[in-house]
Amino acid sequence: AHASKTFFSVVFLCRGGTALHVYGLKFTNTQDLSCKFGNMHVRATFVSRQEILCLTPSHAHGGVAVHVATNGRDFTMNALHFNFLS
Repeated sequence: AHASKTFFSVVFLCRGGTALHVYGLKFTNTQDLSCKFGNMHVRATFVSRQEILCLTPSHAHGGVAVHVATNGRDFTMNALHFNFLS
């Protein structure tokens, strides 16, 4: 199991492609490592046991909850909320 503890990013642009670095504990290097922006799933890149990287998808202007999962289906219960800007 893993526990994400810190999210850091610059502003999310609606066109997508912004790097979101997720810092936590016990990430594993699997093909199912992913981030969920609202209902949109994107594959995450394993950086280390303490960090993964997700590229934001294109998204409408407004707020979104972000969750992470190491198996592609059991996403974190604690979400952080970000805004997509035009």
